[in-house]
Amino acid sequence: MASTHSLDSVGEGCVIITPGQREKLEKLGTHLVHEAQRLVKSKVFKTFFLCLILLNVATLATDRIDMSDEEEEVHSILNFCFTMLFTVEVALKMCAFGVYGYFKGEEPGAGSWNTFDFLVTAVSLLQICIVPPEFIGGSSSGTAEISALRAFRAFRVFQLLRRNDELNSLLRTTVRALKEAASLLVLLFLIMFIFTLLGMQIFANRICFDEFDEPLSLTECREQNGFVPRANFDSFLNSMATVFIVLTAEMWNTVMYDAWRATGWPAVIYFVALIVLGLVFVLNLFLAILLSAFESRLDDEDKEDESSMSGHSASRGGSSSASASRKNRKAEASESRGSTILLTSVVELEGLRKLKEDLKTREARAARHRRSLTDGMEHKEPV
Repeated sequence: MASTHSLDSVGEGCVIITPGQREKLEKLGTHLVHEAQRLVKSKVFKTFFLCLILLNVATLATDRIDMSDEEEEVHSILNFCFTMLFTVEVALKMCAFGVYGYFKGEEPGAGSWNTFDFLVTAVSLLQICIVPPEFIGGSSSGTAEISALRAFRAFRVFQLLRRNDELNSLLRTTVRALKEAASLLVLLFLIMFIFTLLGMQIFANRICFDEFDEPLSLTECREQNGFVPRANFDSFLNSMATVFIVLTAEMWNTVMYDAWRATGWPAVIYFVALIVLGLVFVLNLFLAILLSAFESRLDDEDKEDESSMSGHSASRGGSSSASASRKNRKAEASESRGSTILLTSVVELEGLRKLKEDLKTREARAARHRRSLTDGMEHKEPV
């Protein structure tokens, strides 16, 4: 009755799991996790999603504004399929390594890439949830925010860096070089900021030309509606952009020539100082830091190769020494067996020699005993 009461108290719709069933379920879960890990780490899985990323990149490359309705429908279907497949990839990795293990990464540096993949996939799913495709009852129209979410799909191209070891190593080296050159980048920004303000003080509203390409003053420029070059110093943003153009060494001499014609020879001093400080010194120092980072990476790879080669040679040397020691032990064993046999033969010969001597001694004693008996009998006969 007590058991019946306990079963009745459980209620309808509840499932009672025995300890044996619980153990079977735990074994089944462990087996599924191991199978998921084996699948995720397999070469076929990685190759399949690499090809999928390449197809997604090719699909994004064919996107354009003046597409027909059929082309837009094909694009939406392909994007939906890609998003679902990438979602399955993320889900399988989370099942294999767990949520914490997925974001931490099964290998060094894999956690950042997993987080990046998760964000790209989550944004793609968010876009599908907000504006479903037409073939599942949605609409093709969307706001500017939805267009920005669609543009976020282009970041899937960076997933190629994860699949290629060389590109991944190149990216990690570049990031490490940027971290090392952070102070240098701050110095470059300060130089740009200073020369931006100097340019505004010297050249603002003074670089203006008429239809005959002759310099005009500010009043004449406003009256005659003169031509102002795109690279000018009339505002902070324009001045910063002009300084950046000069530092890239792209048509900087044209900018200097326009400023020289408008203001005179002091413009030459400004641009020469900007080129020497910003381009010759700071940017070349940044390139030197970047090259040193790549050289250190190559040195690390050479050291790893040398260590691996030394490890292989050591293992080979260890195996050869082991085989040599085995041969030595065999030789010593054979020598010991030979010496044992030789010693045994010597002992046997010595025993035979002693036995012969003992037999000779006994024979001599027996002969003396017989002679003594014979002599005694001869002495008794005359009596």
